Amino acid sequence: KGKAFWADSALTNKICEKSEKITYTACKAKVPDLRLADVNDSYKHLYAEKAKFTVIFFWDPTCGHCKKVIPKLVEMKKSFGDTLKVYAVGSEGKYEEWLKYVNTHPEMNVFTNVCKTDRYFPWPVNKQNYDITSNPIIFLLDEDKKVLAKKIDENKLEEFMIYLMGEQGLISKEEAEARINEIRTKQKPEDEEGETGS
Repeated sequence: KGKAFWADSALTNKICEKSEKITYTACKAKVPDLRLADVNDSYKHLYAEKAKFTVIFFWDPTCGHCKKVIPKLVEMKKSFGDTLKVYAVGSEGKYEEWLKYVNTHPEMNVFTNVCKTDRYFPWPVNKQNYDITSNPIIFLLDEDKKVLAKKIDENKLEEFMIYLMGEQGLISKEEAEARINEIRTKQKPEDEEGETGS
């Protein structure tokens, strides 16, 4: 009784492994710390990022989608200022490509840009803890590094942050509603254009 009679042992083990992986980043859970080196080989802890909100951005310098997300996060960082920190993690095995991209895109200096791991925080552990299966992946954390949103779409991230700010009293709910409506109005022509062209 209560057992998955339809699943063999291999499938059951796979489900259990997946369940264990996502436990670390379940909503409202405090995420595991990250420690990776920046372009100057200075190691930066995720937990050292002090802000009301922190975005973890896992990305690949050879990924076209990732490159489209970066300008949106840059604008968000500029808009929200010290309320938001962006901890941008370059992909495993792409250090040279990451270094070149970050060094030739100075607008990314508003992020904490990291890539290289060490033996204390090896990449396979980070990859498992955060269930990294593709790029880009975005997490939104609160000031205690607890998960507010995981694998959130970049187009919904700003809206969700503004909504949370309204709920938490950082801005009025009226201002939050007005800002969200403004974002949606700007996005609408793009959506309609995409529909027309399909």
